[in-house]
Amino acid sequence: MASQIVLMYHDVVRRDCSESGFQNPTALKYKVKAIEFERQVAAIADYLKTKRLPNDKIEFTFDDGGVTFLTEAAPILERYGFRGKFFIATSRIDTEGFLTKEQIVELQRRGHIIGAHSHTHPERMSALTEQQIEDEWNTSVRILDCILGGKLAYASIPNGYSSAEVLEAMLQAGITEIHTSEPTTACRRHGGAMVKGRYAITDADTVGSVMKIVDSRFTRIVKAARFRGLALAKTLLGESYLKIRKTLLKE
Repeated sequence: MASQIVLMYHDVVRRDCSESGFQNPTALKYKVKAIEFERQVAAIADYLKTKRLPNDKIEFTFDDGGVTFLTEAAPILERYGFRGKFFIATSRIDTEGFLTKEQIVELQRRGHIIGAHSHTHPERMSALTEQQIEDEWNTSVRILDCILGGKLAYASIPNGYSSAEVLEAMLQAGITEIHTSEPTTACRRHGGAMVKGRYAITDADTVGSVMKIVDSRFTRIVKAARFRGLALAKTLLGESYLKIRKTLLKE
């Protein structure tokens, strides 16, 4: 397998999607049932044990800041010896369906890593002005620094809308490890920060499809090719891409 594979999850829900996180059509696609998530984690744990590989060969990351980070995802990870990276949109802290300040502290106390996911979770961050981008990251980092009592080092970019300006603003905010939505195992440097890609897991994924990401280089190549095609569509269509995507998700 590759040197490290980073998986990107969002909410892990027990019964209903309304339990946690954002409730728009795009977000609903990424809400994984807890029973299925545990099957995936168990299969990965067995795979790593069989291959005699350390658990950190697979990294579990979670975006948005839904309350099930603590109530569902963290306990499942812990049962199999994993810890996660949990990225939080800070404007939603202490609101319905999202983590409270106390729950964020509890996640860190249990050995999980907390990171920023911008402040307001803009749909298309790369389209914001330079000042708006800087405000998103500076505000998010400042809030989490205050909650956790230390300097934040980790962040992920909402909706995959990265750019040189977005990366630079994250760097200036003090982020030293940046997670994108690009499906790749390659790591690169941007100034003083490490930039890492991730493989998105949706509600349609099964144990089998997740294990193909883990074990099959061909599967990872196919996902990378598809991502490049979507990235081109996003660039060419701009705001129209978001409108078309929302229409398709509602059908």
